[in-house]
Amino acid sequence: DRRWKMGDLPGARALFEAVLEGRERTLPAGHPDIIDSQSALAASMSVMGDLPGARALFEAALEAYKRTLPAGHPDLLLAQANLAGLMWKMGDLPGARALFEAVLEGRERTLPAGHPDIIDSQSALAASLSVMGDLPGARALFEAALEGYQRTLPAGHRDLLLAHANLARFTWNRRALPCARAPPI
Repeated sequence: DRRWKMGDLPGARALFEAVLEGRERTLPAGHPDIIDSQSALAASMSVMGDLPGARALFEAALEAYKRTLPAGHPDLLLAQANLAGLMWKMGDLPGARALFEAVLEGRERTLPAGHPDIIDSQSALAASLSVMGDLPGARALFEAALEGYQRTLPAGHRDLLLAHANLARFTWNRRALPCARAPPI
């Protein structure tokens, strides 16, 4: 983990691989530590550009969570969100959209209204909808995310500013300039 933070991605990946191999040798299949190791290695592979390898591990982790956790469990939803983000990066927009929708629905069912994970999910799905041409759906979610951040974060918070920027960028790209309003800073 320290190597990752220091920018030694190959070193971090080698350690993640060693940890996964060790856990697979010593723990029963489906053990949460194995699944966590798969996700950590997949994340490092994604950052290093091995998207097919990362996808295989994210999918394996998600399937293991589906077998061992109840629907709506935070770890299961996070695994879906991780895979959705990677699918987005790989250009599988319909697959990413379906997972982003499932994550948002699961988080809305299991978390209190206004929870940061719900707002993050709204923003991710909005971006997906925007690229896929569902402009009304995207706009509604970009606005919902912005409103959620305005209710829960102080003025000037980076996530709030990013939500303003996302809505402004979306609006600018659609040339509906009156809606691209400046954030209160």
